[in-house]
Amino acid sequence: MVVSASYILCLLCALQPIVQSYYVTFRLVTWNAADKKPPSDVNTLLGVSQGATLPTVIAVGLQEATGSIIEDAFGDDGHDSWTDKFNVVMSSNGYVQLESIRLNGINLSVYVLRSEVTYISYLEKQSTGTGIAGFWANKGGASIRFKIHGWNIIFVNSHLAAHLDKIDDRVDDVKAIIDTQQFTSSEMGILDHDYIFWMGDLNFRLDDVPIETVKSTVQEGNIKDLWQYDQLTKLMSSDTIFEGFEEGQLSFAPTYKYDKGTSTFDTSKKQRKPAWTDRILWKVKGDSSMAQLSYDSIPSYTQSDHKPVYSEFYINFASQQDAPISFAPISSVSCDEDLTVTYTALPGVSVSSSDWIGLYPSYSYQYYHTWVWAAAQPTATNEDGRSEFSVVLSSSRLKKCKTEGCALLYHSKAESSHMAFSNAFTVTC
Repeated sequence: MVVSASYILCLLCALQPIVQSYYVTFRLVTWNAADKKPPSDVNTLLGVSQGATLPTVIAVGLQEATGSIIEDAFGDDGHDSWTDKFNVVMSSNGYVQLESIRLNGINLSVYVLRSEVTYISYLEKQSTGTGIAGFWANKGGASIRFKIHGWNIIFVNSHLAAHLDKIDDRVDDVKAIIDTQQFTSSEMGILDHDYIFWMGDLNFRLDDVPIETVKSTVQEGNIKDLWQYDQLTKLMSSDTIFEGFEEGQLSFAPTYKYDKGTSTFDTSKKQRKPAWTDRILWKVKGDSSMAQLSYDSIPSYTQSDHKPVYSEFYINFASQQDAPISFAPISSVSCDEDLTVTYTALPGVSVSSSDWIGLYPSYSYQYYHTWVWAAAQPTATNEDGRSEFSVVLSSSRLKKCKTEGCALLYHSKAESSHMAFSNAFTVTC
């Protein structure tokens, strides 16, 4: 069901005096970028144009995003022209880059409002190549998972096998991604999460309908008449693929294939049939007060032969779990003095001197300035039963934070994940 954002938020305000709730809004964006560099304006794509209501979390999935086989062979460094562009825009709008993963041209980045990042824990990422020889990374899926308010969330961005007749290959790609991705901290796979969001160039086409009929039907505005021919819709109806997943109505024109630089369907010799190749699906385990607020394409972007697709969601969590590890708030810091960092851990949470605490720029958790080992033993136990720890960051380590501010991250070796994030703080020199 698609409902208006204003209706949901007004309803929430009316209920707040009655029940304690924890709500978040998500924006998902998928776009096959056709190996082009990012456009000069990505604000509309990201949903942060002037006057826009800012979502809590924004996940951006790209395919064919100027990756290369050579780059992929040397691993994912979270650094490319698209991500760099997004980081600048998102930072200026109050977001921090939580995580990014690249699998050749498949790129997934997740951003969180800086004010909400302390509610995040158990952050991990995975990728699966399903392309040439069944594993190469020209096709496949990349995922980022975490907990927010104690609930397990996962975003999957995938680029599946191309061409009209490769239905079975696309089904096999999805199964391979699901079967191979397991996460250490939560001991769960993709389908075990509370909220699963799957997006990408899924490459499903329209069967048993001539290209002329598709084009004329779209031109006449009778888009719903084409739903019956959509491969993915039929496969989901028979539970052949994405069992239990949902999708909003395809009320927008097919997003592929266009002449680059235009909004005209393919006029080349190949005459590719228009199709909804670019999709956003979701699945929720159990009861949930979650609603899809929007599902649409953005036709104004013309550099690719695909149109980007976005969807926004609202989730109202019925409860909130205590953070496994929490940093004490940090206020303004002087680079002339050492910084004592205090944090607490719930009983039963694995904490050891093999863990580490990183000092990061306040806009991204991709590259740390410096780090220290976590404390070996607690200094006390507080009234809530949480163990208290402290470590010291020497003043010499803080000078890099002078111009951009910094934030801390706690990484657990046992959980193989990022477990806690501090508030952002400034450093005065």
